[in-house]
Amino acid sequence: MLGDLYADLLRLEERIRQATKEIEAIADREDVARRLMTIPGIGALGATALLAAIGNGLQFRKARHLTAWCNGKLDGVTGRTQPARFGGLVVVPHNDGVAESGMACST
Repeated sequence: MLGDLYADLLRLEERIRQATKEIEAIADREDVARRLMTIPGIGALGATALLAAIGNGLQFRKARHLTAWCNGKLDGVTGRTQPARFGGLVVVPHNDGVAESGMACST
């Protein structure tokens, strides 16, 4: 049984390596993704997830509009922002809803 589980783990690690290579190849091909990766903390996965979620970003007139979108929606009950979800990433606002220096992304 342990041998089978270990073999499954090895197959999953190989699939993750292949998916990572594909994501990195997409990020290298896309100009917007390459520009996003110049931001500290944004790698190929974050850049391609943002690119998939917002496209070229022209719907945001200012950078703060993108930040507000990433920070999620305001909860009418508590007045706090809820984390924005796109793809497998969850964007969590800094400092109780105020993204002062950026945002934190987690999976």
